[in-house]
Amino acid sequence: MFNLNRTNRNALISIFTLITVIFVIGMLKQSSKYQPKPLIIKTANEESIFTLPNEIACTPGFTSDGSTYTKALTPGGLCGSEALVAGQAGGYEIEDGIGGSLI
Repeated sequence: MFNLNRTNRNALISIFTLITVIFVIGMLKQSSKYQPKPLIIKTANEESIFTLPNEIACTPGFTSDGSTYTKALTPGGLCGSEALVAGQAGGYEIEDGIGGSLI
């Protein structure tokens, strides 16, 4: 059917063997039986960044009132966004879910 020389035959056999080995290893892969506990956190601030006022006075830039966030490419910035994000990023406590018994 195909007139293959010895080199081509060996190359095809090697490729087929490699694909077969990869397939068999993939079939034997065992998944982890680890079941993580639910993480319960206590937040310090429940405000949303979407409720902050968008004003021209808070336009991003080199001013003391400049914001780092804007809303949908509109002029101005979100007033008080830095304090809100900093409070939410660092103002939470993990109450349960990490540590404890590992068995």
